[in-house]
Amino acid sequence: MKKLLLLAVAVLFGISMQAQRLQKIQIKAQGPLHAASLDGTDMWGYAYDENFGYACVGTGGTGEFGAAIKVVVDELLDGATIQGVAVPFFTTKATGVSVFVTKTLGGTDLAAGTLSGSVKKGYNNVALEKEYKMTKGETLYVGYKFTISSASAQTEQYPIATGADLVPGALNLLVGGKWEDYSGQFGASPLQLLVKGLKLPENNVVLTAIDNVYGGKGDKSALKCHLMGTSSNAITSVGYTVELNGQTVADEAKVNIPSGINKPGTISIDITLPEKEGGYNAIVTITKVNGVAVTADPVVAKVNVLSRSVKRNTVIEEFTGTTCAWCPRGWAAMEYIKEFRPEVIGIAIHQYDSADPMYNNNYASIQWKGAPGAMVDRKDGQVDPYEGGFGTTIDADLDYYGAIAPFVDVTVSGAYTDETHSKVDAKASIEFLTDCEGYEIAYVLTGDGMTCPEGASTTIRNRWKQYNNYANYTTTQAGFDTKTELGKKAALICKGGTYGQSQIANLVFNDVLIGSSWNTAHKNKAEALPTLSKVGEKVENAYTVSITASSYGKPAIKYDQVNVVALVLDKISGEIVNAARAKVEEAEGIGTVLQETTGNGQQTAVDLSGRIATQAHGVVIQNGKKVIR
Repeated sequence: MKKLLLLAVAVLFGISMQAQRLQKIQIKAQGPLHAASLDGTDMWGYAYDENFGYACVGTGGTGEFGAAIKVVVDELLDGATIQGVAVPFFTTKATGVSVFVTKTLGGTDLAAGTLSGSVKKGYNNVALEKEYKMTKGETLYVGYKFTISSASAQTEQYPIATGADLVPGALNLLVGGKWEDYSGQFGASPLQLLVKGLKLPENNVVLTAIDNVYGGKGDKSALKCHLMGTSSNAITSVGYTVELNGQTVADEAKVNIPSGINKPGTISIDITLPEKEGGYNAIVTITKVNGVAVTADPVVAKVNVLSRSVKRNTVIEEFTGTTCAWCPRGWAAMEYIKEFRPEVIGIAIHQYDSADPMYNNNYASIQWKGAPGAMVDRKDGQVDPYEGGFGTTIDADLDYYGAIAPFVDVTVSGAYTDETHSKVDAKASIEFLTDCEGYEIAYVLTGDGMTCPEGASTTIRNRWKQYNNYANYTTTQAGFDTKTELGKKAALICKGGTYGQSQIANLVFNDVLIGSSWNTAHKNKAEALPTLSKVGEKVENAYTVSITASSYGKPAIKYDQVNVVALVLDKISGEIVNAARAKVEEAEGIGTVLQETTGNGQQTAVDLSGRIATQAHGVVIQNGKKVIR
């Protein structure tokens, strides 16, 4: 399960809400967000993740804010007392931080407390003035409130931490003086109750979910099982059974889950996929915990066996522009991918500013929330093109999604329609590896080696200059690891680097969008794929793609460095299912048709433009000789 990691870039996931406009943003943590309990207490709550699995929510402005979770008191909590609340912050500018326990949000507090001292980054423990004893069956709301008086930094503009998991009732927000439940949209609040007297079982772990599996017939694969421990003992081993395709296997796996409330862990169960394509259920049941027999409900994972296993061609789309001064970060990442990850298909979408000579609006409607931005196979929203969505580097995203077996195999080819190079005849072949529904195909043209043309006017040269804020920073200050190839590319744009100027002249751009089957209204005009497709079905598809580069960008196109890309997309989710890329060839001319022969062994006759000319009069070429008819 992918985490919502904390990125250094600006705006992500803008969503309109009822009262004020709330936005979800990912902010890079400056230090650990570990919770430390008050003396003698245990933590109870949602979305606690020591690996920084948090994002943040806010309006972008100032005011009073708050977050609270709904607590339904069960056997575990019955009789325990709430001593305080651990409140998470990424900003130090919050003031007036207080915590509360109540029956109704906005109602009378049953218990309350105020933070003494200033806010620190991470968890802030706030003790209740009087502990609150919980009784089985009651419903409580526990939360915190604070004020933001100045919102110049993003950590102040988006001050409420949220977790990745969607848990009903686990994120109630105070915005504009009104409490609303946002748990179905932004995840769970990671605030933690600090309690005494929990009735923790000795060996208790729950199998919460299993990732679905896709692969070819007879392939070796694995079930990734997600566990959640709520136990007074640390969990070191888990016994299980797996039922798949009429066979049951029992085994045991080592695991390291600490004692406490809602402690996550995973195990990987090796399996061999059935020899016949289709959908199967893998049923996993926990039978032992720490060697002690337990009774647990089974969890089902979907196993999809394809007619054959094929490689996914991962696609990274980058939102960028020459006037975006932070976008050289994306340029460096795309250049690294171009050189060291050739299996990845890059599409650089210059839509940040229409003054960009490579600006092109003929593309899909993608809700970019800031630049530089990237999407990998259009999964899990926008990420940073350098760090990716796992908080390490973009390689983690490319590896993660590239390992997912695709449902379709696709190949593509393309050739210019004539010597004007204004249009490309694209042809794709799609084979469905399982029964599929609701896919579509789109075509994209990308140009490599694009740069300001020689002899261009001063006005045009200025349009081609890439603005660059990284010229003010060393690689260390910018956070680039120059021991890696990715970091070495980024070092080029930093202070002292080859391109360490505030405005970079003569930068070379690759994978630049220069045309697609989407029009300026963002409607895909390519011929539709069958609505319902069966395993083994093959479909041929074709579309003529126009080059739609601007008058400033078109002179920079090197027509021998243009690629055609075919994207197969899921019409419901919008995700890219698989893709293919090929170099665009010249229009069929003498060099191509002279390889063909007629029925009597004579080579095909062509005119001097390379067109077949079997019926033409005048000068033609046949068998290597000029013939006058």
